[in-house]
Amino acid sequence: MTKYANSVNFEEGRKLVPKFKAAKSNLNTGKNSYVVESTILNVLRDHQSELRMLDISGCTNATAHVLDSLVARSLVTSLRHLDIGGCDIQGDFPDALYEQLFQMDFFRFMGNNFANVGEQTLKAALIYEFNTIKDQKSIVLSGRLLEGVIPDFSKCTTLEKLDLSSNNLSGEIGDFSACVNLKRLELSNNKLTGSIPDFSKCIALKALGLGANELTGNVPKSLKSLSQLSLLALYENQLEIPPQAPLYSGGHMFYNNREAVASFLEVL
Repeated sequence: MTKYANSVNFEEGRKLVPKFKAAKSNLNTGKNSYVVESTILNVLRDHQSELRMLDISGCTNATAHVLDSLVARSLVTSLRHLDIGGCDIQGDFPDALYEQLFQMDFFRFMGNNFANVGEQTLKAALIYEFNTIKDQKSIVLSGRLLEGVIPDFSKCTTLEKLDLSSNNLSGEIGDFSACVNLKRLELSNNKLTGSIPDFSKCIALKALGLGANELTGNVPKSLKSLSQLSLLALYENQLEIPPQAPLYSGGHMFYNNREAVASFLEVL
């Protein structure tokens, strides 16, 4: 876990409230459950645009108002470390905070029960099972029947493998053009809709699994630029395919070697 130096005693507050450690950019309750929420909110008010680290883990007096305050004061945009583990927060998890998680160096949310985060969702898996996302090289959450939409992974530039196959994900695939190190993207067997996006900037891509979804439109010609692509799964969609396109693997559009992929892309 990252260590933050130069924290100082910020406020003793009421006699029964223990010292609240704070510096301009780092706020830490010292894992003390007796810090009152009003003290935390007052500190957030006085540290706008400076907050980099917030640790209120174990503070069972905290509620969703703390998270709402982070969003309302635009503090989430500067946060790089957020630990609210064990706070038993029952309120909603802000959408703006969820988006920011993909840029944070560390976060921890275990020990809470957010009302708008369903147990069987991709959002829950990312929030509760990870402490960082942006520095992950491999994220595998396949075969768990997770619901929800694919979030924005554009800040995850070190990501090499993302496997979300065999779930119940819906919505569009999204933009992966910033994921220049991505080698495997497995999204088959979901309920994804829309068209296949441009993957031409994913120059390291070797495997692209999009089979058994509800994708429509043309297969983009930009796939031809992916010289390392050696697995391409497009079966069981509603794509517009040239009639001369070769079929492999039992008559399906499943191409599992470089030669097969190249022969398919040639007819686009």
